[in-house]
Amino acid sequence: MTKNHKIKAIIVDDNPEDVRILKQCLAIYNHIDIVCTCDDGKGGLAAIMIYNPDLIFLDIELPDMSGIHFLESLDEKVYEKCRIVVYTSYVDYMLKSFRNHAFDFLQKPVSRENLETIIRRLETSWDKPRKASGGSIAHAEKNLLAYINQVDFQVVRLTDICVFKYDKSLSSWA
Repeated sequence: MTKNHKIKAIIVDDNPEDVRILKQCLAIYNHIDIVCTCDDGKGGLAAIMIYNPDLIFLDIELPDMSGIHFLESLDEKVYEKCRIVVYTSYVDYMLKSFRNHAFDFLQKPVSRENLETIIRRLETSWDKPRKASGGSIAHAEKNLLAYINQVDFQVVRLTDICVFKYDKSLSSWA
């Protein structure tokens, strides 16, 4: 999918102000069409069945379920087609989000710069196969490793990783 195709998006968030801000930020992307907003998890799950979205922006703290529970409730076929961006104020949920197949993580308040990075990643990922069992990062090459911490993640080549060990008897690093 490219900028020539409309990306159908759903926002699942119970905070109307956060929804308004995200919609405003997404308005500059003419190829992204917000087809539905839902203020709870059950509504979001129903909207997926109705709209068959390409993209979901999912808040973690919903009134009827957590965003993690929402992710766990999805069918594998949803993960193969749809990219899910968890967007929340709670960075503590980042690792759990990725372990539950989130495509990316956007922290509130939404930064246009971070959103632009995610949109670029989305645009370049449409033609790459995704499997629910593979997690949030496709491991097509065996020489890639995902590094995830509380703030960010990046993909590095295993050949770019060095290990240093301090040898106390020689008082040096080896």
